[in-house]
This record gives sequence, C-alpha cells and structure tokens, in this order.
Amino acid sequence: MNTDSAKKNFYKRVCTPLSLFLILVSVIFFSEAVIMILLTYGFPQIEKKIMVFVDGILLIVLLFPALYFIFFKILRKEIEAREFAEEVCRASERRCWTLIETSPDCIKLFDDQGKLVFINKGGLEEHNLKDLEEALRWSYLDGIIEEDREVFKQAFQAARNGEIRTIEIRHTKEGSNRKVCLETMAPVLDENGKVNNVFGVSRDISDRKEFERMKDFLMNTIVHDIRGPLGVLKLIIESLKRELSEVRRGEKMQLATIKVNEIDLMLGNLLDLRRIEEGKVKLNFEEFDLGIFIDEVSQCFKVAGEDKKILVSGAASICIRGDKEFLRRTLMNLIGNALKFTPPGSEIEIEFYAEDERNVLIAVKDHGIGVPSEYREKIFDQFVKVKGSLSVESGSGLGLAFCKMAVNAHEGEIWVENREGGGSIFFIRLPKRKPSGQDVQENNH
Repeated sequence: MNTDSAKKNFYKRVCTPLSLFLILVSVIFFSEAVIMILLTYGFPQIEKKIMVFVDGILLIVLLFPALYFIFFKILRKEIEAREFAEEVCRASERRCWTLIETSPDCIKLFDDQGKLVFINKGGLEEHNLKDLEEALRWSYLDGIIEEDREVFKQAFQAARNGEIRTIEIRHTKEGSNRKVCLETMAPVLDENGKVNNVFGVSRDISDRKEFERMKDFLMNTIVHDIRGPLGVLKLIIESLKRELSEVRRGEKMQLATIKVNEIDLMLGNLLDLRRIEEGKVKLNFEEFDLGIFIDEVSQCFKVAGEDKKILVSGAASICIRGDKEFLRRTLMNLIGNALKFTPPGSEIEIEFYAEDERNVLIAVKDHGIGVPSEYREKIFDQFVKVKGSLSVESGSGLGLAFCKMAVNAHEGEIWVENREGGGSIFFIRLPKRKPSGQDVQENNH
C-alpha cells in the first residue's frame, strides 16, 4: 500500500468518526442547553437539585446513542473485522497444511544446522518412515548416496546464505523408494530477515531419468541399426565394382535397394511416431485394391527372403480407402519382423479377407518363437522389446509402435496371437471406408 492510500485510510477510519462525534456532541450540548433554558424560564418553580438531576438524565439520554453509534458500533465492527481476518488466516493456514500433507512430493523443514524438524506425509512414505517422531531421529543426509552428499551440503549452505538452489540427488535403496529426485532448497526468514530455517521440496523424477536413459539407448540402438545396413551397402558397392555378371549385379542392386529401404523405414518410424503423437499428420486417403497393394509390398522382400517363401492369399477385388504410404510401412514392419524370426526354409503367410461388410482383416503369420503372453499388449509400446528374442539385437523397438499408431489413425485394430506349432500371427482390422471425424485429405487419383 502506498503513502497516499495509507493517509486516506487513516482519515476514513479516524478523522471521519471524530468529526461526526464532535458534531453530535455539539448538537447534544446545544439541545441540552436549549431544553435547560426552557425549563429554567418556563418552570421557575422547579428546585435547583431537581434541575441538576434532570440535566444529568437528559445529558445521558442524549449522549448515549451518540457514544453507541460512533464508538461502540465502530468498535464492534473492528472486532468483527479482526475476527473475520483471523478466521481467513486460519482457513488459509488449514488449506496450506492440507496441500502440504496431501502433496505427493516430499516437503520438509530443516533448522539452520541441517537437522530435520518437519516432514510431510509424502516424505514419510518416500523414506519409509513410520511417523514424524521417527523422522526427527533420522538423518536425511544418510538417505542420499555418498557421491551426491556434497552437492546437497552446498545447496543447503546456499539456502542458509539466502539463496534458492535446485539440484538433482540420488537416494540409496534403504533411504528412499525414489531413485532420483529434483530437490529445491529455499531460506525461511524471521521478522528480522535472518535465516532460521531451510525449506526443502523434492520431486520424484525417476521416470523422467529412465525415459532419458531409454531415449539415449534408443538413439544408440538406431545408430547401431543404421550402421548395419550401411555396412552392407558399402560391401555391395565394392563388390559391384568387381562383379562382371549382369544377373549378379542385378541381385546385388536389389539387395542394396532393400537395405536403403530398411534405413528409410527405420528413420520414417522415428519421425512419424513423433508427428502422430503431436497430431501433425494428415492422412492422405485414396481407394485401392488391397490384394494388388499387398503383392507390391511383399515383392520388396523378394531378395531378402529368398531362403524364406512369402505366400500371399486372399479374396479377389477387395477395395478399401486408406493412406497407402502409412499402410505400406505398416506391412513392411510386420513382414520385416516375420523375416527376422522365421528360420530359413520356412514360409511367411499373408492372408487378407473381408471380415464383414464394414471391415477387412489382414494376417501376417510367421514360424518364429512366438510372443510371450505378458508381452502381447506391451509389444506395441515404444522402446519395448521381448526379452530373450532376436529383437534385442536387431530392432529399435519402434516398428510395432508405429504400426499401432498408423492402424489406430485409420480407426482400426492391431493385435498378436501365437499360432499352433510355433510362431506368431499379427492381425490388422481396417474399415473399408474412410473413418469419420479424422483429419484427412482426399486423393482421387
């Protein structure tokens, strides 16, 4: 509040009632004087003692309402305002304590020597403490791994000097059920501006750190996976220089094309997953023959699967509307996976048929190791790989995630089942017509 406002409030709260009081007292005494003069000269027979008594009674009767309305009423309002302000403060304090106690973050207070003096319910649960009494006997520093204790001490000292400091700290298994926390430490000042406590809030960032670790792992995996086909391409290019047979040159060129497609597919999965998640992809719908489309996609794997047969079967002349590029890459991911897991000399079967009047069903069958039941839902999530499978070595964990997003964008479904005798069947259910309410573009070519 500025000085002018303070002065106005002062005049309003003090000067105005005082002015009213002076005016009312003047009016009262004037009225009393008039009445007493009238009584004195109008009734001269009244005794002096009785006149004084009447004068006193009259003064009290006239003055009491003024005192009540000016002072008692103002005093009552002041008391009511103070009680209301105190209740507001108490309600605000209750809300603050409710927020502190119900917060999932660990909120605590240290004295200026670093001893814990308060910790909320979330902090008790995080550090496996029974109650506040047990927490006060516990050393918070002991729950931090040794390498990060010095960082915590420096942040605490900075808070004691009046600074706010945020750090990352790692906890021991015994000290906390959260691996990594983001710790903010701030000074608490007394009325003289001196730091007498340090306030701390720690937030669990274990999932974020795990995501960052997975992201780094993903990037390293993608780099590793890209280097594989690039190495093959280099060998093909070198061998093409020495190859004299036109047939062999053609086969090697086809193999080189497949390796380039693998790289393109891998990078496309990564980029389009992000675009689909952010809602920046517009599907380009057009009508096409499903059988011809599947034949064209399967031909891309003719050389790569020369020791494994790719058999395509289905009903003739099934037309659907969809984004050919997204569906092409979806099938390429599924066929590519089937080739990885199917042993040499085996067959990969692709079947398609009209499930009913509205939907078509595509099934990609392999003779691999199958998918364990606990992975049949998770396998379509990003970065997920089946433990103990070849995908640990040869996949980036993005292909099936892309398939799921692409199929969902068509308002379809994708799932996996194990087949009798070994292997997996990946099913895709797609609507024959353009899904309603989608952000799509029409292509009439």
